[in-house]
Amino acid sequence: LLMFDDYFTYSLSDVFVPFTGPYRPEVVGLGTLALWLIIAVTLSFPLRKRLGHTLWKRLHYLSYVAFGLVTVHGLLAGTDAEHLGFRLLTGIGVLLVVLLLGMRLGRDQSKLAQTKARKSAAS
Repeated sequence: LLMFDDYFTYSLSDVFVPFTGPYRPEVVGLGTLALWLIIAVTLSFPLRKRLGHTLWKRLHYLSYVAFGLVTVHGLLAGTDAEHLGFRLLTGIGVLLVVLLLGMRLGRDQSKLAQTKARKSAAS
């Protein structure tokens, strides 16, 4: 979208190299970092078997980091950030992601505790 901006001229390097653009480079750069994280996570899907489950899963957790970066980017660099509707949708999105992440982490901890209990009972 930045390549088609009417107010600022962006080069390809401005778009793909974080913190180099003409408009608020510190917060637009967060969006660029998020883009690279999303690309990395997306490219990891077909490489899952080669990466191994543990590395692939850790890489996949970068989705949450990307979501956080996109959220901060949108709130601080977006021209719609002042609108109530944007803030409400962003707040709902953040709430849902935090709740789902909490459920995910809780499930992972429960599985870990069950595995430890089984190993302890087997010894």
